[in-house]
Amino acid sequence: MPGVWVFVAEHVPEGRVGFACGTLTAGLTAGILLGSLVATAITSSMTPQTVASIG
Repeated sequence: MPGVWVFVAEHVPEGRVGFACGTLTAGLTAGILLGSLVATAITSSMTPQTVASIG
């Protein structure tokens, strides 16, 4: 992620760096949350054997 923040900061107009890096961080956080919710839904609705056989 540090490399992505540097890349974005170098390629966005000077007045929009904060907004761009904030949007990037918010997207990362939303992706982690979404992944956690999907994993919770899968583990709560299936047995470990079902998850192992499908996955």
